[in-house]
Amino acid sequence: MSKNESIYFNQLDGVRCFAVISVLISHWVLNPIVEKIPFGSMGVNLFFVLSGFLISRILFLSKEKLDENYGIYQALKSFYFRRTLRIFPIYYILLFILLIINFENVRELFSWLFTYTFNIKFSLPNVWESKFVGSFDHLWSLSVEEQFYIFYPILIFIFPFHRLKTLIHILILVGLASRMVILHFDFPINSVYVFTTTCFDSFGIGALLAYMFLYDHDKLNRILNNSKYFIISVIIFISALVISKLFIVNYKECRTILERFLFSVTCFWIVGWGVINSYSGWFKNIVELKIVIYIGKISYGLYLYHNFIGNISIIKNHRFFHSSTGDNLAKAFIFFIITFLVSTISFYIIENPINKLKHKIS
Repeated sequence: MSKNESIYFNQLDGVRCFAVISVLISHWVLNPIVEKIPFGSMGVNLFFVLSGFLISRILFLSKEKLDENYGIYQALKSFYFRRTLRIFPIYYILLFILLIINFENVRELFSWLFTYTFNIKFSLPNVWESKFVGSFDHLWSLSVEEQFYIFYPILIFIFPFHRLKTLIHILILVGLASRMVILHFDFPINSVYVFTTTCFDSFGIGALLAYMFLYDHDKLNRILNNSKYFIISVIIFISALVISKLFIVNYKECRTILERFLFSVTCFWIVGWGVINSYSGWFKNIVELKIVIYIGKISYGLYLYHNFIGNISIIKNHRFFHSSTGDNLAKAFIFFIITFLVSTISFYIIENPINKLKHKIS
């Protein structure tokens, strides 16, 4: 274990790769088998747990450094500036490009997208059902993350160290409770999935992993090294998924109270093994492949751009996609190649140079 804030978890890039590929599959590969498995929501939940771990670890270590010369204001300023450099540039560049070319419904949605409140728009009655959000429908998760980043660091620095686990438990309970409240009061069904507080248990489980990694490492190793707990969590998640699909009327994706929580618990092991660098054997060889690691590195761009590239008319309406050879897998492969190239250019021309500026911060 290292308390070096700049430590890089190499195997987590492989985990990011699988998370983003799951989302791409859910949007591009349309067939009955894929539609029965909630690839998209599983990928997003995995991203949330990853974010919860990485952000919490940075904040916990930053909290350790607080003293009379480095106060909460300086810590928050550093955190927000670093997140701004990482997240905002390509998001707003893309948003203004879409505005200039007058991409579908962008003007009507612009204020929600610009303020990172798009998930709230998505939660309103009849918005999801109307398909009005179109190619923007994946951006709700970025809004949730940014909203979480605003208040969560403040709570971390306000709560005393011995109460941090309590804060984490509260986050997890709020995630579960808010979904129960939304279902009980018959709010729009999509809000169960995309409203900010309904995602807190995923972030909280990632935060719990970070806390144990830093302050209860022996116990974490015992849990992660006992694979029977992981197998039990997978069985429970799959059972809940099957029961929901078979017995819940109008069931859509992973929207019930328990399933996000159950899969996030499974992600505790998926992310945790990458954190302690314990993937081994054939899976270690996969997650440490250079192409897999690289896809993980550019996963933010892949996630951000993919839905728009899949819906650009000049691509979507090409005669290939209306021929007998243009089946779903071929379409998905071409969309991936184009998105991969765009994300690579974005990474080297915009993201990486801007992100390097954070190292100049004291």
